[in-house]
Amino acid sequence: MKRKMKFEIGKSYYPQDRGYDPVEVIKRTDKSIRVKRWYDGSIWWMRIRNDSKGNEMCIDSTAPKKWRFVFTYCADDPVE
Repeated sequence: MKRKMKFEIGKSYYPQDRGYDPVEVIKRTDKSIRVKRWYDGSIWWMRIRNDSKGNEMCIDSTAPKKWRFVFTYCADDPVE
């Protein structure tokens, strides 16, 4: 069975649309991650959810509702 991916402090993750900058996880709890945006340094919390494969994912709730799919971050899509 494949290991379920979790967000890790210090790692950066791409959004669903790679035309936008990744975010870096700077803190985490069991239910949320605190992230910092690369291009402007803004910091906010996002609630952790699980995708259909059991991997952690977050949706940026600061984005307008119709754009949130673009700003969805998955733990299985880290910046290498």
